[in-house]
Amino acid sequence: LHTFFTGKDLDSYKDFYGLPDEKNPYDWSKTTPGQAANRKAVIDEADAIITGYEFQGKQISVAEALEKAHLRVSAPIAERVIREKILSEVKKRSKGVTLKPSGRKNKAPSTIEKKSEEKAIQTAEKGLNELKKKGL
Repeated sequence: LHTFFTGKDLDSYKDFYGLPDEKNPYDWSKTTPGQAANRKAVIDEADAIITGYEFQGKQISVAEALEKAHLRVSAPIAERVIREKILSEVKKRSKGVTLKPSGRKNKAPSTIEKKSEEKAIQTAEKGLNELKKKGL
C-alpha cells in the first residue's frame, strides 16, 4: 500500500499526495492535511472498488484497485499534471536539439531562382515541342 504512493508513476502527483519520509515511508506526518486527505480518499475509494468487485463475485488486485482509485481521486488535477509533464518533456528535448551547419556554402537565392525559372521554361518548351511533333 505504501509503495503505491512512493512509486515512480506518481512522481508528477507529489504535490497532491506529498513526499514520503525517506527513512520511514509509513510515516505520513510530513504530509499536509490536504495531502493526507487525498491519500485517505484513494485508500477509501480502492476499498470501495474491491468491495464492489467482491459483491459481484469478481476479483481485483489491490494494485489495480489503487490505480483505479487514484484515477478517480486525482481527476480534477489530471489535466494540469499531464500538461506539466508534456512541457517538461519538451523542455528536456529542446535542450538536446542542436543545429549544426552542414559545411557547404549556400548559393545565393537570386541565382537559384533564375536557374529554376530557366529550367522550368526549358522543360515547358521541350514538352510543347514534343506535342507539336505528335500533332497535338
